[in-house]
This record gives sequence, structure tokens and C-alpha cells, in this order.
Amino acid sequence: MQESIEQLSLVLGTVKYADGSDEHKFNCPFCEANGHGKDNKWHLYVNPKKEKWICFKCGERGSLDQLLQKLGIEKGAPVINDDEFMKLAKQLEFGIHDEEKLNDVSPSEYPCEVRPVEPGSSAYRYMKYVRGYEYKEFADYKLVYGEFMFSSRIFFPTFDMDGKLCYWVARKIFNDSDKVAKYVNPKAEKLNVFNLNRVKGDHIIICEGVLSAMAAGPEAVAIFGKTATKQQIWLLNSIKFDEYIISLDSDARKEAFSLASEFINRGKKVSLVELPEREDPDSVRKSYKKYLGLRTPITDSELILGGLS
Repeated sequence: MQESIEQLSLVLGTVKYADGSDEHKFNCPFCEANGHGKDNKWHLYVNPKKEKWICFKCGERGSLDQLLQKLGIEKGAPVINDDEFMKLAKQLEFGIHDEEKLNDVSPSEYPCEVRPVEPGSSAYRYMKYVRGYEYKEFADYKLVYGEFMFSSRIFFPTFDMDGKLCYWVARKIFNDSDKVAKYVNPKAEKLNVFNLNRVKGDHIIICEGVLSAMAAGPEAVAIFGKTATKQQIWLLNSIKFDEYIISLDSDARKEAFSLASEFINRGKKVSLVELPEREDPDSVRKSYKKYLGLRTPITDSELILGGLS
């Protein structure tokens, strides 16, 4: 079962050997979620011979198969460490950011073969352990990851109101090089709004980026930047919501008031979520509901005095 220990070390990091036994020790990834604080003293013990594990800090335990499943590791899958994966990803991604190539990419088609972000993939590990999302959350958004030149990217798809792919944003999994763009997308006009087809409640939250929209909740959408196009504004106004909540990044106050005016001028109820300096909904995800609850209603006079004067 040494292969399973190697697979665990790729996800959990450093492995230590328990003195005088067959057990291996890792820092437990479940302690913090179970209310015991972050584990940094290797409380998770794995016995590959008995195929069992236990954390002596938070009490989580079970079979080795259950642990692999919890961590999204496919039993028996080829062991490839992150350094090898990144080297391969760099080779495959070489030249993909050439402007002419991206101009040829259709916004209604993926530029490569894609696979669902499922347990066992690096994309799954990124969304679960780096971004902190549960599988159901990112599965609901139908996230996929690419193959070939886009093998190290997660695609965040946008669907029209009929459920057809109409736009996408691809984020790289590893922040290993400033020479490779963190995000790529089709070089086409922004005509649609991320997640608008899924918003069913009485209010809508408008964010800049896709991860911010996911952090803000299922009622949130993304306009792919600080400003919305005329087509995006038309789409947002064409659906009746009781309240339009503007939740752009903290450095986009002027743009937030400008966008708010587009809804107020059409008689909509509008409010503004104000975040701490240099923050966005994604960076304050755990406390976002607090800021959402403190949102400020915006009136015509506040528009003049607030951000547009």
C-alpha cells in the first residue's frame, strides 16, 4: 500500500513515520472544519497494513479507502507529483496565449477537450483544498478542466437562459509563473452574464469575477470585470428581481455607483455591499454574509453624493 501513502503525500504534504510502528503521520485536513483548529503536529495516523486511519486531534477515522475518497484520490491512479505536473502543464501550454490563437476561439465552444472536475483530478484538489469549495458547489456550476494545451486550467462556463454554453473563463491551477496569464477567455464582446441562468431568488448579487460570484452564493452573477456592457445591463434588467445588490471589488466604488444608476433609472431597488479595502467577495468568503447583511440602499441623491460626482 506504499502507493497510497505516496498519493496521500501529494495532497497532504509531508509524511512522517511513527516511531516503532508501521504507521505514517500527516497533518489532518479535517481538524479545522471540525472545530479543533489547524493541525500542524501530524495528528493523522495511517496504517497501510491494516488499511485504517485516525486523527488523534479531531477524532475523524475510517478505512484507508474512505480517506482516499474524502481527499478525492483515485485508488491505484498513477502517482505524479506537482512538480512533474507543472512541468508538463508548462510544456503543453506553451504559446497558447498568442493573441491570434485566442481570437480564433469561439465563446460558445471550449478550445479543447474537457472533463468534469471530479475527485482525483488536480482541478478537484484546487477547488476543494485551495479554494475551499465542496464538490456539490462547483459541480452545480458545471466546472470542467481542459486537456492538451489547457491541461492546467479550470473552465468556468457561462450558459444562456436556454442552458447553452455562450462564454467561458479559464483559470490556471498553479500560480507558478507571471509569464502565463492567470485567466484567459475568448476575445469576444461580453454579451452574457455568468450564472444568470441559475438565479431563481427574489434578489440578485452582481460581482466582477466568477470566483467572487461563487463565493457570494447561488444568487450571485459575474460581469467579468468592473464595468458591464450594454448587452449585460439589458439582460440584468430584463429579469425581474425585487433587489439588485451591487458587490464589486473594493477598488471599484465609482464603477459600482455607475452600475447602480443603470437599475435605479429603471425604477429598481438597489443596494451596495461595501467591502474592506483591497478585498473582494472571494477573499472574504467566510465572512461575506456579514457584509451582505450590512449592505446600504442606494437612492438618486446618494448616487450624486457618493460615486458619480
